[in-house]
Amino acid sequence: DNVAQPLIHQGVLARPARKKALALLERLGMAERAYGMPEELSGGEQQRVAISRALITDPKLILADEPTGALDPITSREVLDLFRQLHKEEDVAFLLVTHNREVASFCERSLELREGRFIAQHGTDVDIGDLSDSRELIVDDSGTVSLPPDILLKIGGPGRFEMKEIERDVMNFERVDEEKV
Repeated sequence: DNVAQPLIHQGVLARPARKKALALLERLGMAERAYGMPEELSGGEQQRVAISRALITDPKLILADEPTGALDPITSREVLDLFRQLHKEEDVAFLLVTHNREVASFCERSLELREGRFIAQHGTDVDIGDLSDSRELIVDDSGTVSLPPDILLKIGGPGRFEMKEIERDVMNFERVDEEKV
């Protein structure tokens, strides 16, 4: 009933809603636990139920915070394969928050977030252990750039910089000698 509930709230009759819920649970390897109470399920099983519930209404966008966080490696891969299949076959988009390398490499595009700000984007096959190889910095509409810590260290930390050269798509700057200021 938990997985079917969103459909029932949309006015779908209980029997077809439960049938679809059971099919989704089966797809995620949970058919034998379909009638288990939440407190009887492991963390990974609860996570798969939550994924089923999120998918039951055929959404075009799924927002997921650590969707494989409580899953074992095999089930994690199965969930990512399901996400990939839903993206290809049903055009479902996913916005995933993760610290997991495998989940990050699943994504077509990754956004790097630091202190609540998007600072860079990365393409496919991102290595979250070393983001410097794939990083594209983001300049927001107000012209603000937030530098990732590794870049900030390379330029010697915060400070004042003089623009030495500016051309379309190219910018060179040099640290201002603090004694001259």
